[in-house]
Amino acid sequence: MRTIWKYELNPGRNNIELPAEFIALSVQIQNNTPCLWCLVETENILVNRFFYVFSTGGHIDSELNLKFIGTFQSTWMVFHLFEEVL
Repeated sequence: MRTIWKYELNPGRNNIELPAEFIALSVQIQNNTPCLWCLVETENILVNRFFYVFSTGGHIDSELNLKFIGTFQSTWMVFHLFEEVL
């Protein structure tokens, strides 16, 4: 079954278990919490993926292989979400 799941995010590295072959749809703040919404196939096996939240101007380790997901804003800062490509 296809559906949309929401995952709460924290600053820095986030280890998220989600169904394989997901599609990241949006990253926004909901109720003061950064969240990632993904289209998933619920019958797929669960896999661990690593997502990183960086603030504008923050340090990003050049050794990480990252794929950009999206940008979101709080009332006082702008943040950027990336997935680590393994």
